[in-house]
Amino acid sequence: MRNKRDQVINGARLLRWCLVFCFGLSGILTLQPAVAASLADSQHSHFSMVLQQQRRYQVSLPERYKSSARRYSVLYLIDADFQFEHVAATVRQLARAGRIAPLIVVGVATNGSSDYQHKTSWATADLPGSGGAAAMLQYLRTELHPVINAQYRTSGKQALLGYSLGGLLSLQALLQDEGTYSAFYALSPSVWLDNQSIITRFHRAALAKLPASRLFISLANEAGMGVQELRAELKLQAPATLVWQFQHFPAESHYSMALPALTAALHWDFAGHFVDVAPLLKYSTYGEVLDYFAARRQHWAGYQYDWLQAYTIAKYLWLSNQWPQAEQLLQKTEQKLPGSSGELRVQLAKVLLKKQQAKLALQLLQQVPQQGYHDWHKQMADAYAALQQPGLALQYQQQAEALAISQQLEAWEYQELEPGTYR
Repeated sequence: MRNKRDQVINGARLLRWCLVFCFGLSGILTLQPAVAASLADSQHSHFSMVLQQQRRYQVSLPERYKSSARRYSVLYLIDADFQFEHVAATVRQLARAGRIAPLIVVGVATNGSSDYQHKTSWATADLPGSGGAAAMLQYLRTELHPVINAQYRTSGKQALLGYSLGGLLSLQALLQDEGTYSAFYALSPSVWLDNQSIITRFHRAALAKLPASRLFISLANEAGMGVQELRAELKLQAPATLVWQFQHFPAESHYSMALPALTAALHWDFAGHFVDVAPLLKYSTYGEVLDYFAARRQHWAGYQYDWLQAYTIAKYLWLSNQWPQAEQLLQKTEQKLPGSSGELRVQLAKVLLKKQQAKLALQLLQQVPQQGYHDWHKQMADAYAALQQPGLALQYQQQAEALAISQQLEAWEYQELEPGTYR
């Protein structure tokens, strides 16, 4: 079985290299990039000394992961076989739309329902075979986290997401693993277990010792879960250091609420992450805008301009007639939001090109060349085309397309380059 899986993966990789090779030879083909790893590519396993067994996990990387050296925060997900695909897709889509920071999603798989129940519970007569939650949390902290941090560019910050019994595990992590996670999402958690005994642990003295944390709890149209009782306890006992939110989904069942609750949790946790043009225009200077976003760095996932927010700010700078001070503004941006000025530079050049300011756009791009960034090459191509230099336009256009393929960007980003232009 393993040999067959390896053959499938190797065949897919060979196809990718063939596509890239053919693209380089022809120079005229408009190929789709090799994007979005297949399900087989996303699955990994390793042996756990803590659990004394082979454990599986899945990884979904942000869309532009291979196009920069940026570090990302991690969302760990319990019960990956059931939840991973929709969680990974939702995180990617919301990040693409600018609503949340791009995150690495790590799905922690369980080996069937009995393993799932064991790894999310303490020993109780309510649940036969229970009792492995402490070992699971130790495995995550001491074995899986180091593996992910070694293999991927992580920021050192992470959140934990669980649904049902996985949500109960997320609550246990909040109480036990001080400082391991900064945010906890407990979707319809099984607070009912062991006569709701976990609620007794949510008393003021215990919670007051916890580092600053964020907690989202949800409940579907279901009775006997114990979530409303936990909510009442939090109203009485939660300290100011625990920022929490409860949301009810009366139109959803226990099985259907996972996706809408996840979306609501991310919207709540990342509220204010994106600001559109109209609200930005209420700020008289870019300095005020920059101060707002710099303050967002205090969020557990940090903050850096992504393409959509940078493009929106670039439009704001044009509309507020602040673009002539672009270089000074970009220097301030890098001081207060390290890693953000390059993206803002590219997006400002894009706006200037739309306004027929090709010479200014080119000057802006040439100040700090983003050699590994496909969109920088695309804007360079468009600028040279507007300045009637077709040879250079073609050169940068081809480089942009080649980077999109080699970095396995999504199809929408590849098509945004208008492949085949200037040939």
